[in-house]
Amino acid sequence: MPTTTQQLYQKMKGGDSTAFDQLFHLYYQPLVHQAYKITQNQVDAEEIVQTVFVKFWTKKNQINIQDSVKAYLYRSVRNSCIDYFRQQKSKAQNQEKY
Repeated sequence: MPTTTQQLYQKMKGGDSTAFDQLFHLYYQPLVHQAYKITQNQVDAEEIVQTVFVKFWTKKNQINIQDSVKAYLYRSVRNSCIDYFRQQKSKAQNQEKY
């Protein structure tokens, strides 16, 4: 019987790095594509997704996903893209001051 993403997530919460790797390989490319559609920059899209996965692993014991791991990751990437634009705007405003 194939393992569902929710089962992989539960294993990951228990510290199973193999389950995390499986989730990473399953969602990395689609998430980068999603981030690229928002940022229009491949390097930034990859960095955003990598950061989301790092936080996903390091905060695994604080995160509680009841429904969809996929939805959680997509929402995290979307929110990280919004943060990226806020940071870019802030940098631009700071550069204008000088």
